[in-house]
Amino acid sequence: MWQDPTLVTNLIIPLAGMVTGIILGYPVVRAVVRAFENRAGRHGSGEDRIGPAMTAIRGRLDALEDRVDHRLAEVEERVDFAERLLTTHRDKSALPGGE
Repeated sequence: MWQDPTLVTNLIIPLAGMVTGIILGYPVVRAVVRAFENRAGRHGSGEDRIGPAMTAIRGRLDALEDRVDHRLAEVEERVDFAERLLTTHRDKSALPGGE
């Protein structure tokens, strides 16, 4: 069976060629896919083309978020102070002899 020249010619040589093609072709296909992914990632989002402007906008946004957080903390402190003041005023009014 293995001695049959048609078996070697028609089956084993084509199979060996396919396996060799897969082994040698895989790195090439992988490199092409990576190149397309890098190209799509770089130009697809558009952020690299606007790079400095986006960086400036993100910096301003971060500064604005910090400022809003600070102002919110101040407002919360003022509300707490006002609540304590009102509670103290009500407690004094509820006492006999209070205002």
